[in-house]
Amino acid sequence: MSAHNQACYRVLVSLAILACLVACDHEHGQTSLETYQERLLNVLDIELAESDEGKLGKNWKPFSSIESVLIPADATTASISLLDFLSLYGCELQLVIGETNSILGRLAESSQTLINELEFLRLAPDCSRQLEEGGDDELASELLSAIETKRNQLPRKLVSALLGGPEARAFWKAPYHLDAYPEQASINVPQAWQALADHSRAWLQGRRYKDTQGLENTLFEVQKGDGGSLLKSYLLLHNRLSLLNERLGLFLAHTDACPRQYDQKILENVILNFFVGDVQVWAAALSKRQYELMPPIHAIEESLGSALSVDYGRWRHWRDTLFFATQEEIKQHVVLLKALTDANTCLD
Repeated sequence: MSAHNQACYRVLVSLAILACLVACDHEHGQTSLETYQERLLNVLDIELAESDEGKLGKNWKPFSSIESVLIPADATTASISLLDFLSLYGCELQLVIGETNSILGRLAESSQTLINELEFLRLAPDCSRQLEEGGDDELASELLSAIETKRNQLPRKLVSALLGGPEARAFWKAPYHLDAYPEQASINVPQAWQALADHSRAWLQGRRYKDTQGLENTLFEVQKGDGGSLLKSYLLLHNRLSLLNERLGLFLAHTDACPRQYDQKILENVILNFFVGDVQVWAAALSKRQYELMPPIHAIEESLGSALSVDYGRWRHWRDTLFFATQEEIKQHVVLLKALTDANTCLD
């Protein structure tokens, strides 16, 4: 092999090794937590049992576990018969009813179904007035009844499209790897959720039925979002800190911990460099992302609560409890670290 070929070979091998190293570090947050845990427990000479490691993957509740996001439907439906449909000739509403009742309309995604419903609610009042003016009071009355029924059913359509559709399910799906999350999280996603919250509120109030043009594009942004990454990161952080807090609490309560049998200076360096300088930075970034994403989602859920299933309510409670409980574990960990670094304090 020539010198030139040998040089090229070494470069290729080096690039391959570098690519492998980059590819292997898929979990920045997990790596930070594991490094901190290892160094902290080494300083304190604490060993974890095999059963302790088994606790780290528990309590995950995927969105896909929800059988239905909707409460059971009542028997009330709004329909226009074929003869009545033909009688609507001259009303723009006829096109909407025709599309909704077509084979494609019946198989449409929840977002398109919602658009058709909103178009019906936008066009139906004018059509009803035209029918009254033309002397068809019976059909006008039937149309007004259909309008009222569809208004009552609108929360269900909104839940199906905004909270239970394929876009929301993709949003909450946890990725296989977190990589450097949330560093690369898109600002478009919380903006998309806010737009959905604003539209949903207006539609429930009987306003802005015409504003549906960008709905599918907005849901597409939601679909690319990071709800699953956020939940996976929080569960990772919660379970790891919960385990550490349990072990530190036992350590501090043990009589052998007083007087201190560990190097105070090394401990302070571990806390400063690996907890404050790494884990807390990651936790703060997660908290920031939570407060970007969740307010508009909470607003939609609150406004549509009457149409949400008990199953969805349980999952929602688990999700929000995870956010709160993780913050509590962080606070408790800081308290325990303070006790460890205070040379004059021993717990009875």
